[in-house]
Amino acid sequence: MSDTKYKKPYYGIKLDLAQVGVDIRLNDIPIYYDDQKGQLTVDLPAPTSIINGENELKLTAFTPYLNSKNKEKMNVFLPGAVASIQLYVQETDDPSNKKEILSSIFIKFNDENLVEVVDSENAQENIINYSSKDKAIVTQKVNIHNYSTRWAWQDGQTITDTKDNYNSLMLAYKEIHNALLNKDKEKVFSLYHERAREVTIAYHLNNISEGHKKINTAENINDNSLELIEFWDEGMSLKLYGNDKLASIVDADGDSPIVYYIKESELVKVQNLMFYKDSNNKWVLIR
Repeated sequence: MSDTKYKKPYYGIKLDLAQVGVDIRLNDIPIYYDDQKGQLTVDLPAPTSIINGENELKLTAFTPYLNSKNKEKMNVFLPGAVASIQLYVQETDDPSNKKEILSSIFIKFNDENLVEVVDSENAQENIINYSSKDKAIVTQKVNIHNYSTRWAWQDGQTITDTKDNYNSLMLAYKEIHNALLNKDKEKVFSLYHERAREVTIAYHLNNISEGHKKINTAENINDNSLELIEFWDEGMSLKLYGNDKLASIVDADGDSPIVYYIKESELVKVQNLMFYKDSNNKWVLIR
């Protein structure tokens, strides 16, 4: 597939699911995660996860939690449990919102609670990587050529799950936390520069200032309704993504060490971040 006919190609994923939990990834980059029982139809942005060449769309389906707070998990898939994802491209400024489907996966669960792939019009081959009565993994690969962007993280180091990497990445998180705590807006913008730059490219924005605006760089610094919680590193672990080109530090619930407390609602606002490691062994915030 070539996107040369699009002046400003925008890539997204349409999700439809019912009675099933899902983990959706594009090139091993998380797009959406939901461990609850329910029904949902939504369009998800994916322009910063597309690469030039072979792309892998991955759908992991699992028996959902009835209530994630008390961890009451279903033993089998419910009848009628289905999940569908479609990777698409469209012209960013097209008023008709016309989408070209590039890749799609549609699965359902049979009477034996095992996954079945439903044939679609897309000619790509679905590969069932794993199937059991509580989990199924299905992937599909699609070639996208002439996509002009090569992301900085693609040329980063291959990351391994080591104590040294954990400790050094934790220092990068602390640097961001300190900048937020000290309300050092200039420092925050500097640390978020590469992330804003790639968002600017992915969404065809006019300049990096618009990229910073889109990702809301430093928006929480002067928000009196929020309180930055003390840096918390207990129970954290290193997680690798993007085929070991990207990394995060999170706890068992997937939350990072940087969290804001919302005073009025008494809820929290988690700053989930993702880094790559450049040729100088520096962790760079990229997502």
